[in-house]
Amino acid sequence: MKNYVQEGKRLDYTNDSGEKILSGQAVVVKGQVGVAFGDIEDGEEGTLSLEGVYTLPKKNGDVIEKLDPVYLDENGEITLSADDGGAPATEYAYVGRAFADAEAGATEVNVKLIIL
Repeated sequence: MKNYVQEGKRLDYTNDSGEKILSGQAVVVKGQVGVAFGDIEDGEEGTLSLEGVYTLPKKNGDVIEKLDPVYLDENGEITLSADDGGAPATEYAYVGRAFADAEAGATEVNVKLIIL
């Protein structure tokens, strides 16, 4: 096929956040969540993974069940809420589905990234 480019599992990304992005950190780009494939210094280019299952930090208190839809909040934590509940509400980026259960006190949860 002459027009094939790549599988689309990874995305080249230039970090303009003002801070270093750590390997394994969830990053939101235009509403899509990817996970840093390695450390990405501010102003440098790196790679985000757009597919797979990753262990990510979880919001304290949320009880997440396998296959629940999950979101990334402003603190970089996985939550069940699609927004912060404020007025006006701040919408959170959809990450994908929980790949395992996580109790209220758990600090991490396994998440399957889903591309929108």
